Amino acid sequence: MMQYRTIDYLRDSYWYIDIPISLLEKAKPRLKKLSDSIIEFEYDIYIFRIAENLPYALVILFLGLFAVLTLAKYTEKQNGIRVTTITTNSMYPAIAPGSIIISTPTSIYSKGDIITYKEVNPKTGVETGRAITHRIISEGELEKDTVYVAQGDANKQPDPGNIKKEQIFGKVFMIVPYLGYFDIVVKTLPGFIIFIVIPAILLIRNELNFLKEEKVYRLKKSDFVRL
Repeated sequence: MMQYRTIDYLRDSYWYIDIPISLLEKAKPRLKKLSDSIIEFEYDIYIFRIAENLPYALVILFLGLFAVLTLAKYTEKQNGIRVTTITTNSMYPAIAPGSIIISTPTSIYSKGDIITYKEVNPKTGVETGRAITHRIISEGELEKDTVYVAQGDANKQPDPGNIKKEQIFGKVFMIVPYLGYFDIVVKTLPGFIIFIVIPAILLIRNELNFLKEEKVYRLKKSDFVRL
């Protein structure tokens, strides 16, 4: 005689108990299959694979960051974001030499903001072609236009001349230390070969070797199962 259990009584009496139990019973075969696959998962192979490729993963992350910064440089006119490498110590310690800064235009600039602007010769009014990143130390009006005075944190004197708003590329909102050295080196042919070409070749070769090893392993495993 089949015993009528408490759980059966509860399921018959209360629908909100019966529904989750029924769903669990239906899912039990799938859960068992999943647990079996987890138990049979070859952890040692994949752990070794992760450890073996950790240096390559770091290289990928590094190259990915470099690719993002490079893309930002090439699209800065469209999106307004400007990526600049700082090579001087005029803004030290706020910005150390070798840092990469990212700036974006804003509608308002205030005293204390670090900005990147186009340098203009104060005597001739002609652009010099240089971009300077310094801090705004004061602002005022000149012929009904707002003008700014900037100075490097490590400089004793402010920059010559007033800065008009149309000269400003943007306000610095991110500073990435040391990455600028990499940017400078990669722009040379030896640096590009060492830091971009060679790591890319090693990554591709490593992945091809893994695919070959994986194929051989699967074939050996299938042969062993047949035996």
